[in-house]
Amino acid sequence: MSDTIEYPSLNSLLGHPEDAKLLLINTDDAGMCHAANGAVVEAIAYGLVQSCTVMVPCPWLLEFVHLKKSNPDLHCGIHLTVTSEWDHYRWGPVLGPEKVPTLIDEQGYLHKSEQDLFRLADPREVVAEFRAQIERAIKLGLEPTHIDSHMGAYHWEEEIFQPTKELADEFGLTMRIGFHPRRDMLRQEGWAVVDRLWFDTYDVPLDQREEYYCDFLQRVEPGVTELVIHCAHESEELQAICGDTASHRVFDFDFFTRSSTKQLLADLDITCISYRDLHELHQKTRRQN
Repeated sequence: MSDTIEYPSLNSLLGHPEDAKLLLINTDDAGMCHAANGAVVEAIAYGLVQSCTVMVPCPWLLEFVHLKKSNPDLHCGIHLTVTSEWDHYRWGPVLGPEKVPTLIDEQGYLHKSEQDLFRLADPREVVAEFRAQIERAIKLGLEPTHIDSHMGAYHWEEEIFQPTKELADEFGLTMRIGFHPRRDMLRQEGWAVVDRLWFDTYDVPLDQREEYYCDFLQRVEPGVTELVIHCAHESEELQAICGDTASHRVFDFDFFTRSSTKQLLADLDITCISYRDLHELHQKTRRQN
């Protein structure tokens, strides 16, 4: 007996040929800072990057809300955020420290690492904060398409993943998912989740990033592949926040707004899609079920 799990192909459900190579480029960390907001909007306007996710607890959220309302074609998901990793630029929970005390470190901000989060945080408080972030995004008019999580907060621990999945279902949002058994489970249940996720790019050294992305694009297979990037404009603000990795974000913006990159995708017969495509499919499937 075969162990293969059968479900309809995402290509067919989206109305594409089975051999089509569909690439969903999502830029994370909108709302984190001014340099990120401007680059996200510009990258999406260029057309290769078609989706982004916003960090609701961050100080530059309202600028992104304004940009979103001024750009009707800008579609975003929610980058559920329960860590705050930078040394000199931090944020706290939407719910406030009194309601989610186990999410707070000794400085009064969200934990700096996912290791500290998983070791110290009450999963019930994590999910309560997730709910508050989704509700705030909707209240501000962001019309989210999907959820994912900053530093993988819901990806690893089952006691966080399962209630987060229930939250996504409650709000009619699809999810970023990379773990194949969970992907198979969700696809069997009718969720519009990608075939494969490629999100380990942030630590690639600057002098290797161009070769890395070109090699990745050469390897894109038929089906839906999500590539996670981080776009930002070069600025003193970005440098002060991110230090040496600021250049990685600037490179991502530059690479995915180049005419040569657009030509490379055309030569490789890769079609860019967005999380709005998956969101609309997800909503259609939920109505049918």
